[in-house]
Amino acid sequence: MDNWATTVERPSFILALGDNFYPCGPLTIHEDKFKTNWIDVYLHYETLRVPWKVILGNHDYIGNPDCQIAYTKAPQNPQGLWQMPDRNYTFQYPLPNNKVVEFFGLDTNGAQGHVRTRHPQMRNKMFEHKEWLATQLQNSNAHWKIVFAHHPLYTKGQNHGTIGDCLREPEYTHKNGTSVGYGLEKTLLDGQVDAYFSGHEHVFQHHKAHGIYHFVCGACSGDRRFYGGMNKSREIDWYDCARAGFVVVKVMEGSMEVKYVDFEGNVFETVQINKNS
Repeated sequence: MDNWATTVERPSFILALGDNFYPCGPLTIHEDKFKTNWIDVYLHYETLRVPWKVILGNHDYIGNPDCQIAYTKAPQNPQGLWQMPDRNYTFQYPLPNNKVVEFFGLDTNGAQGHVRTRHPQMRNKMFEHKEWLATQLQNSNAHWKIVFAHHPLYTKGQNHGTIGDCLREPEYTHKNGTSVGYGLEKTLLDGQVDAYFSGHEHVFQHHKAHGIYHFVCGACSGDRRFYGGMNKSREIDWYDCARAGFVVVKVMEGSMEVKYVDFEGNVFETVQINKNS
């Protein structure tokens, strides 16, 4: 990442798509994990000392998720670069001609089984999170609307596909029968979302469904031992489960370019999105 930022283009900010700590999140803002897992690893490089826009993942709930929010205003947060003001939040970035791209950070962990077990209120909280997102999207006049969350709505992952179904559909089928889902895809469609970025799966994927581009950027750190294999019956436009790396996104007034970059700096997949395409 530092090499890319040094030789190609420095990021304006970085999206951290959850599971910020592995295998479990910190319990307090004073834990060394913030230093050993983030400051020493990333902020060691001057080029990566930019705002980090953070969202919670399911492994962050194996800990105290509130402390990651509190760290945003903690005195030990270097230059205030760790930015997660709440479980759900928005921010904007300017474009030419007085236009903006608006980002909507969403906590999707209410769809995760072990999170529900540890935090039973999260099952119903997810409905509140969805309604929050619907309101924010409807009130937004942004030129581009991008949602970022931990869990993908579409995935070939063998172990995590049901969570995507639960989030995406108003009703979904699983091994024990049929259950009520969250219907998040309709919220994205009604809100005219352009793209949805997620992590969770320890692979790279992208898929276009109903005009919305879905990008999975989950092979940035976690060991591939945690990848549970492919579900070959699920159709995804593109996936790569052999490399680790990161994703570079460039948003312009008329287009968005998404590049998948491996750890050696090689671009191995590019998606070009034209506005209103």
